[in-house]
Amino acid sequence: MKIKLNYIDKIISVPAEGVVENIGSMSAPELKVLLYLCAEPDFRADTEANKAYAIKALDMQWAEIEAALSSLSSSGVINTDVPVEAAAEAKPKKQKASVKADNPQYDKDEVSGIIERSGELQRLIHIDVPRIIGKPISANEIQIIVSMYDYLRLNAESIVKITEYCTKNGNASFRVIERTAYSLFDANVTTPEQIDGYDETVTMYDDTMSELIAKYPVGGIIQMTANVTDPEQITELNKKLQEISKYGLFIAVDEEGGQVARIGLNENFDVPRYNSMYEIGSTGDTANAKEVGKT
Repeated sequence: MKIKLNYIDKIISVPAEGVVENIGSMSAPELKVLLYLCAEPDFRADTEANKAYAIKALDMQWAEIEAALSSLSSSGVINTDVPVEAAAEAKPKKQKASVKADNPQYDKDEVSGIIERSGELQRLIHIDVPRIIGKPISANEIQIIVSMYDYLRLNAESIVKITEYCTKNGNASFRVIERTAYSLFDANVTTPEQIDGYDETVTMYDDTMSELIAKYPVGGIIQMTANVTDPEQITELNKKLQEISKYGLFIAVDEEGGQVARIGLNENFDVPRYNSMYEIGSTGDTANAKEVGKT
Protein backbone atom coordinates (compact mmCIF):
# COMPACT_ATOMS: atom_id res chain seq x y z
CA MET A 1 0.00 0.00 0.00
CA LYS A 2 1.36 3.36 -1.01
CA ILE A 3 0.45 6.39 1.09
CA LYS A 4 0.41 9.99 -0.01
CA LEU A 5 0.19 12.83 2.49
CA ASN A 6 -2.11 15.62 1.37
CA TYR A 7 -1.33 19.20 2.40
CA ILE A 8 -3.48 22.17 1.56
CA ASP A 9 -1.08 25.10 1.78
CA LYS A 10 1.82 24.42 4.11
CA ILE A 11 4.11 21.60 5.07
CA ILE A 12 5.93 21.42 8.37
CA SER A 13 8.88 19.08 8.75
CA VAL A 14 9.38 17.04 11.90
CA PRO A 15 12.62 15.20 12.74
CA ALA A 16 12.00 11.70 11.36
CA GLU A 17 14.64 10.06 13.54
CA GLY A 18 13.28 11.56 16.74
CA VAL A 19 9.68 10.64 15.88
CA VAL A 20 10.47 7.08 14.77
CA GLU A 21 12.59 6.44 17.88
CA ASN A 22 9.96 7.74 20.29
CA ILE A 23 6.58 7.12 18.68
CA GLY A 24 6.16 3.71 20.32
CA SER A 25 6.48 5.23 23.79
CA MET A 26 4.51 8.41 23.10
CA SER A 27 1.32 8.83 25.08
CA ALA A 28 -1.98 9.79 23.47
CA PRO A 29 -1.73 13.38 24.77
CA GLU A 30 1.77 13.71 23.30
CA LEU A 31 0.59 12.49 19.89
CA LYS A 32 -2.39 14.88 20.00
CA VAL A 33 -0.14 17.83 20.83
CA LEU A 34 2.39 16.87 18.14
CA LEU A 35 -0.33 16.69 15.48
CA TYR A 36 -1.74 20.01 16.65
CA LEU A 37 1.72 21.59 16.43
CA CYS A 38 2.03 20.34 12.87
CA ALA A 39 -1.36 21.72 11.90
CA GLU A 40 -1.45 25.06 13.75
CA PRO A 41 1.27 27.63 12.89
CA ASP A 42 -0.14 30.21 15.31
CA PHE A 43 0.46 27.85 18.22
CA ARG A 44 4.00 27.13 17.06
CA ALA A 45 4.67 30.85 16.81
CA ASP A 46 3.51 31.66 20.34
CA THR A 47 2.10 28.98 22.62
CA GLU A 48 1.23 31.41 25.43
CA ALA A 49 -0.77 33.80 23.25
CA ASN A 50 -2.72 30.92 21.71
CA LYS A 51 -3.10 28.54 24.62
CA ALA A 52 -6.86 29.08 24.96
CA TYR A 53 -7.40 27.94 21.37
CA ALA A 54 -5.20 24.88 21.95
CA ILE A 55 -7.11 23.93 25.11
CA LYS A 56 -10.38 24.11 23.20
CA ALA A 57 -9.13 22.23 20.13
CA LEU A 58 -7.34 19.46 22.04
CA ASP A 59 -9.91 19.12 24.83
CA MET A 60 -7.05 19.10 27.34
CA GLN A 61 -6.07 21.18 30.35
CA TRP A 62 -3.12 23.52 29.89
CA ALA A 63 -1.04 21.60 32.44
CA GLU A 64 -1.46 18.45 30.29
CA ILE A 65 -0.42 20.33 27.14
CA GLU A 66 2.64 21.77 28.87
CA ALA A 67 3.62 18.30 30.12
CA ALA A 68 3.31 16.91 26.57
CA LEU A 69 5.40 19.77 25.14
CA SER A 70 8.05 19.18 27.79
CA SER A 71 8.18 15.46 27.03
CA LEU A 72 8.39 16.03 23.26
CA SER A 73 11.15 18.55 23.80
CA SER A 74 13.21 16.32 26.10
CA SER A 75 13.01 13.46 23.58
CA GLY A 76 14.24 15.71 20.76
CA VAL A 77 11.04 15.64 18.72
CA ILE A 78 10.51 19.41 19.04
CA ASN A 79 12.70 22.36 19.96
CA THR A 80 11.09 24.75 22.44
CA ASP A 81 14.08 27.11 22.63
CA VAL A 82 13.54 28.78 19.25
CA PRO A 83 13.35 32.60 19.57
CA VAL A 84 9.87 33.96 18.92
CA GLU A 85 11.07 35.95 15.87
CA ALA A 86 12.54 32.85 14.24
CA ALA A 87 9.51 30.70 15.05
CA ALA A 88 6.92 33.16 13.77
CA GLU A 89 5.87 31.39 10.59
CA ALA A 90 2.54 33.17 10.91
CA LYS A 91 1.35 36.10 12.95
CA PRO A 92 -0.11 34.88 16.24
CA LYS A 93 -3.68 35.74 17.06
CA LYS A 94 -3.89 39.02 18.92
CA GLN A 95 -2.30 38.87 22.34
CA LYS A 96 -4.31 39.94 25.32
CA ALA A 97 -4.01 40.30 29.06
CA SER A 98 -6.84 37.85 29.54
CA VAL A 99 -8.44 35.21 27.35
CA LYS A 100 -11.79 36.56 28.51
CA ALA A 101 -11.71 38.83 25.45
CA ASP A 102 -12.46 35.73 23.39
CA ASN A 103 -14.95 34.18 25.79
CA PRO A 104 -17.56 32.48 23.57
CA GLN A 105 -21.23 33.28 24.01
CA TYR A 106 -23.29 30.10 24.32
CA ASP A 107 -26.90 30.01 23.23
CA LYS A 108 -29.56 28.21 25.27
CA ASP A 109 -29.34 24.97 23.27
CA GLU A 110 -25.55 24.85 23.51
CA VAL A 111 -25.67 25.36 27.28
CA SER A 112 -28.28 22.62 27.65
CA GLY A 113 -26.27 20.23 25.49
CA ILE A 114 -23.04 20.76 27.40
CA ILE A 115 -24.82 20.26 30.73
CA GLU A 116 -26.64 17.13 29.56
CA ARG A 117 -23.35 15.49 28.54
CA SER A 118 -21.69 15.96 31.93
CA GLY A 119 -22.92 14.54 35.22
CA GLU A 120 -20.26 16.41 37.20
CA LEU A 121 -21.31 19.70 35.59
CA GLN A 122 -24.95 19.02 36.55
CA ARG A 123 -23.92 18.42 40.16
CA LEU A 124 -21.76 21.56 40.08
CA ILE A 125 -24.67 23.73 38.90
CA HIS A 126 -27.48 22.26 40.96
CA ILE A 127 -25.72 21.23 44.19
CA ASP A 128 -22.09 22.28 44.77
CA VAL A 129 -22.04 25.97 43.76
CA PRO A 130 -25.47 26.83 45.28
CA ARG A 131 -24.32 25.18 48.53
CA ILE A 132 -21.16 27.33 48.62
CA ILE A 133 -22.78 30.67 47.79
CA GLY A 134 -25.95 29.94 49.75
CA LYS A 135 -28.54 30.40 46.99
CA PRO A 136 -29.71 28.95 43.67
CA ILE A 137 -27.94 30.29 40.59
CA SER A 138 -29.48 32.16 37.67
CA ALA A 139 -29.38 31.35 33.95
CA ASN A 140 -26.61 33.92 33.38
CA GLU A 141 -24.60 32.44 36.24
CA ILE A 142 -25.06 28.96 34.78
CA GLN A 143 -23.60 30.23 31.50
CA ILE A 144 -20.56 31.53 33.38
CA ILE A 145 -20.01 28.10 34.94
CA VAL A 146 -20.44 26.40 31.56
CA SER A 147 -17.84 28.77 30.07
CA MET A 148 -15.37 28.01 32.85
CA TYR A 149 -15.96 24.28 32.38
CA ASP A 150 -16.15 24.07 28.57
CA TYR A 151 -13.96 26.97 27.41
CA LEU A 152 -11.26 27.12 30.09
CA ARG A 153 -11.45 23.34 30.58
CA LEU A 154 -11.51 23.71 34.36
CA ASN A 155 -12.82 20.55 35.99
CA ALA A 156 -15.62 20.59 38.54
CA GLU A 157 -13.27 20.38 41.53
CA SER A 158 -11.27 23.38 40.29
CA ILE A 159 -14.45 25.45 39.87
CA VAL A 160 -15.54 24.47 43.40
CA LYS A 161 -12.13 25.56 44.72
CA ILE A 162 -12.35 28.94 42.96
CA THR A 163 -15.89 29.53 44.22
CA GLU A 164 -14.85 28.62 47.78
CA TYR A 165 -11.79 30.87 47.48
CA CYS A 166 -13.87 33.89 46.40
CA THR A 167 -16.63 33.27 48.96
CA LYS A 168 -14.11 32.94 51.79
CA ASN A 169 -12.70 36.35 50.83
CA GLY A 170 -16.14 37.97 50.82
CA ASN A 171 -16.57 37.90 47.02
CA ALA A 172 -19.50 35.60 46.30
CA SER A 173 -20.66 37.49 43.19
CA PHE A 174 -20.29 35.61 39.90
CA ARG A 175 -18.64 38.64 38.33
CA VAL A 176 -15.76 38.21 40.78
CA ILE A 177 -15.76 34.40 40.54
CA GLU A 178 -15.56 34.58 36.73
CA ARG A 179 -12.81 37.22 36.80
CA THR A 180 -10.83 35.16 39.31
CA ALA A 181 -11.12 32.04 37.15
CA TYR A 182 -9.72 33.88 34.11
CA SER A 183 -6.95 35.50 36.16
CA LEU A 184 -5.90 32.12 37.53
CA PHE A 185 -6.07 30.63 34.02
CA ASP A 186 -3.79 33.38 32.72
CA ALA A 187 -1.37 32.56 35.55
CA ASN A 188 -1.48 28.83 34.57
CA VAL A 189 -3.22 27.98 37.85
CA THR A 190 -5.91 25.52 36.77
CA THR A 191 -5.74 22.27 38.74
CA PRO A 192 -7.25 21.84 42.22
CA GLU A 193 -3.77 21.34 43.65
CA GLN A 194 -2.46 24.54 42.05
CA ILE A 195 -5.47 26.51 43.28
CA ASP A 196 -4.96 25.17 46.83
CA GLY A 197 -1.35 26.31 46.73
CA TYR A 198 -2.08 29.70 45.18
CA ASP A 199 -1.46 32.67 47.45
CA GLU A 200 -1.96 36.23 46.25
CA THR A 201 -1.56 37.74 49.71
CA VAL A 202 0.58 40.89 49.67
CA THR A 203 0.78 42.51 53.08
CA MET A 204 4.40 43.71 53.32
CA TYR A 205 6.56 46.05 51.26
CA ASP A 206 9.22 44.45 49.07
CA ASP A 207 11.57 45.42 46.24
CA THR A 208 9.09 44.25 43.61
CA MET A 209 6.67 47.00 44.66
CA SER A 210 9.41 49.60 44.29
CA GLU A 211 10.30 48.32 40.81
CA LEU A 212 6.67 48.26 39.67
CA ILE A 213 5.84 51.74 40.93
CA ALA A 214 9.02 53.10 39.30
CA LYS A 215 8.11 51.41 36.02
CA TYR A 216 4.38 52.24 36.21
CA PRO A 217 4.05 55.49 38.21
CA VAL A 218 0.38 55.12 39.10
CA GLY A 219 -1.50 57.77 41.01
CA GLY A 220 -3.67 55.47 43.11
CA ILE A 221 -3.81 52.05 44.75
CA ILE A 222 -6.75 50.07 46.11
CA GLN A 223 -6.22 47.68 49.03
CA MET A 224 -8.15 44.40 49.02
CA THR A 225 -8.69 41.60 51.54
CA ALA A 226 -5.36 40.01 50.59
CA ASN A 227 -3.54 43.23 51.53
CA VAL A 228 -5.04 43.91 54.96
CA THR A 229 -4.40 42.07 58.23
CA ASP A 230 -4.52 44.68 61.02
CA PRO A 231 -4.27 48.47 61.57
CA GLU A 232 -0.51 48.47 62.24
CA GLN A 233 0.28 46.38 59.16
CA ILE A 234 -1.80 48.38 56.68
CA THR A 235 -0.55 51.70 58.10
CA GLU A 236 3.06 50.61 57.61
CA LEU A 237 2.40 49.26 54.11
CA ASN A 238 0.67 52.47 53.01
CA LYS A 239 3.50 54.55 54.50
CA LYS A 240 6.10 52.61 52.51
CA LEU A 241 4.09 52.90 49.31
CA GLN A 242 3.84 56.67 49.73
CA GLU A 243 7.57 56.92 50.34
CA ILE A 244 8.51 55.21 47.08
CA SER A 245 5.88 56.97 44.95
CA LYS A 246 7.07 59.82 42.77
CA TYR A 247 3.75 61.69 42.87
CA GLY A 248 2.06 60.70 46.09
CA LEU A 249 -0.64 58.07 46.03
CA PHE A 250 -4.40 58.20 46.46
CA ILE A 251 -4.90 55.02 48.52
CA ALA A 252 -8.37 53.55 48.96
CA VAL A 253 -9.93 50.33 50.22
CA ASP A 254 -12.67 48.23 48.60
CA GLU A 255 -15.34 48.88 51.22
CA GLU A 256 -18.86 48.80 49.80
CA GLY A 257 -20.57 47.39 52.85
CA GLY A 258 -22.35 44.08 53.24
CA GLN A 259 -20.16 41.24 51.97
CA VAL A 260 -17.69 43.66 50.38
CA ALA A 261 -16.03 45.06 53.48
CA ARG A 262 -12.27 44.55 53.68
CA ILE A 263 -12.02 46.50 56.93
CA GLY A 264 -15.51 46.05 58.36
CA LEU A 265 -15.37 42.25 58.19
CA ASN A 266 -11.85 42.08 59.63
CA GLU A 267 -12.05 41.31 63.36
CA ASN A 268 -8.74 43.12 63.95
CA PHE A 269 -10.40 46.47 63.24
CA ASP A 270 -12.68 48.09 65.80
CA VAL A 271 -15.02 49.82 63.33
CA PRO A 272 -18.79 49.79 62.70
CA ARG A 273 -20.07 47.12 60.32
CA TYR A 274 -22.74 48.17 57.81
CA ASN A 275 -25.17 46.33 55.59
CA SER A 276 -24.94 46.73 51.82
CA MET A 277 -25.66 50.15 50.33
CA TYR A 278 -28.79 48.67 48.74
CA GLU A 279 -30.18 47.79 52.16
CA ILE A 280 -29.27 51.20 53.59
CA GLY A 281 -30.89 52.95 50.62
CA SER A 282 -33.99 50.80 51.05
CA THR A 283 -34.62 52.35 54.49
CA GLY A 284 -35.34 55.70 52.81
CA ASP A 285 -33.59 57.46 55.73
CA THR A 286 -30.87 59.88 54.60
CA ALA A 287 -29.42 59.87 58.13
CA ASN A 288 -28.35 56.25 57.64
CA ALA A 289 -26.52 57.12 54.41
CA LYS A 290 -24.89 60.13 56.09
CA GLU A 291 -23.63 57.99 58.97
CA VAL A 292 -22.00 55.54 56.56
CA GLY A 293 -20.45 58.39 54.62
CA LYS A 294 -18.93 59.88 57.76
CA THR A 295 -17.48 56.54 58.84
